Amino acid sequence: MKQEKKDIGSFRFEELKEEMTSIGEKAFRAKQVYEWLHVKLVRSFDEMTNLSKPLREKLARQYEIREVEMLDRQVSAMDGTNKFLFRLSDGHVVESVLMKYKHGNSVCISSQVGCRMGCRFCASTIGGLERNLTPSEMLGQIYQIQRISGERVANVVVMGTGEPLDNYENLLKFIQMLTDEHGLHISQRNVTVSTCGIVPKMLELAEEHLQITLALSLHGSTQEKRKKLMPVANKYELSEVLEACDIYFAKTGRRMTFEYSLVHGVNDTEEDAKELSALLNAMDYNAELPKTILYCLNAKDNEMLASMAGNFQDGSCKGKVQFGAAWWFLDQKRGMEAQLDVLSQIGLLSAFVGMLTDSRSFLSFPRHEYFRRILCNYIGTLVENGEYPADMEFLGQMVENICYNNAMEYFGF
Repeated sequence: MKQEKKDIGSFRFEELKEEMTSIGEKAFRAKQVYEWLHVKLVRSFDEMTNLSKPLREKLARQYEIREVEMLDRQVSAMDGTNKFLFRLSDGHVVESVLMKYKHGNSVCISSQVGCRMGCRFCASTIGGLERNLTPSEMLGQIYQIQRISGERVANVVVMGTGEPLDNYENLLKFIQMLTDEHGLHISQRNVTVSTCGIVPKMLELAEEHLQITLALSLHGSTQEKRKKLMPVANKYELSEVLEACDIYFAKTGRRMTFEYSLVHGVNDTEEDAKELSALLNAMDYNAELPKTILYCLNAKDNEMLASMAGNFQDGSCKGKVQFGAAWWFLDQKRGMEAQLDVLSQIGLLSAFVGMLTDSRSFLSFPRHEYFRRILCNYIGTLVENGEYPADMEFLGQMVENICYNNAMEYFGF
């Protein structure tokens, strides 16, 4: 019976040392192999030229380097943002995004093939969960993007397909390897992980005392509202989730980010607004309010959400509570213009984090180009009406901030 080869790219540095000694090699070989894999980013053992040929052949017989192959790539002509479709070794595909900023490149990666969380507003869960990604497959998305772009990745966001904490062990190993001094050595503060609120894993992650940012998909200010949108709420009470957030902050010193999307007829009533405002107010009163982004699916809620966002600005950061970009049904010209108009009227436009990357669908990429054109046209109209100064340097910086810099500062990229 043919022995299955081990995934050498998923071994931590210390684990690789043990592997080398287990096959009769000196422990120092681990440093050489690890550097080839995670610094020089080679894709075959033959490229490890400081190893003897017999050792390279031995490694090839017992181990495999799992390839992440690019199937498709879309590149923004405006700002260089790239969207990738990658094929894994078993034929499954995942998506990743490269976002370019003047202070470094950020990558959004997937953690699972599909998702089993069942959130009603997310397309990733439509086909259910196929399987978890291994640490090497998560790292492979970053490595392949570095190879293709020829540029170093400075920030990583685990917000693509999948629920990261549902793949906890592999996620944790991925973070450890990504930030290991023997590998790319990306700062933990430059890593963001999203979750729908798996409480035991949030608490477990807090005990690791990592310096990553944890982002919570809130989407409901009461337990019943969350149940309608997120099946995970049938298992974990909202009070448990918020308590886990407090514990995470207490253990790590790292503030969290909240996201709240309005779904028509589910969590967008006046009563919902009062409940959400009361929740945010209670957290703000106790100095526990994290950065929060509020989204809506109905333009009638624009003024309400923009006003609510304006009520919770404490000076700790620009635009701490955000009225998020026009989304889903409002993801069209009129919807975007209406949202920009409300932000401008309320006085929040300059601090707006803009159109955030949407990795749910490969075809969603053109939204970013569309948004930037609509934004520039909207600001141009304000100038023509005499509402904004005809100062191209000022206006250019404002557009750049909304499209790039504000998000970079907000998320700590």
